[in-house]
Amino acid sequence: MKLVWPQFSMSCSGKNIRWVGPLQPTPVSATYRVSVTYEVGGWPEVNVLEPALTIRPGADKLEHVYSGNRLCLYKPGENQWTPACAISDTTIPWTSLWLYFYEVWHATGEWLGGGKHPPAGPKTPGIK
Repeated sequence: MKLVWPQFSMSCSGKNIRWVGPLQPTPVSATYRVSVTYEVGGWPEVNVLEPALTIRPGADKLEHVYSGNRLCLYKPGENQWTPACAISDTTIPWTSLWLYFYEVWHATGEWLGGGKHPPAGPKTPGIK
């Protein structure tokens, strides 16, 4: 991770690893401070720390997020991401792309990032 994303800092606690760093999806985008938390053997969980994600005017919720505003980057259990995947090569680029689509959604009202909307509630497979 440090080789690909040197601007991210890392901390460890038991089986949990956490990286925090800045992402700017395009040169005209905001710079977002994101957190990636990974429990060894689980799935990475991504949150935007700042600026806070906001609901676009006229919408009733954020698009493609799980409870706690964790980003929906892929569908757990469908092998889009496995513990064999490098977070630096998958999760971080996917997060930047998610942020780009978030900005487009704010501007247009359409989520152009594809994918399926995660179901409501805490029972999403692989998501705590």
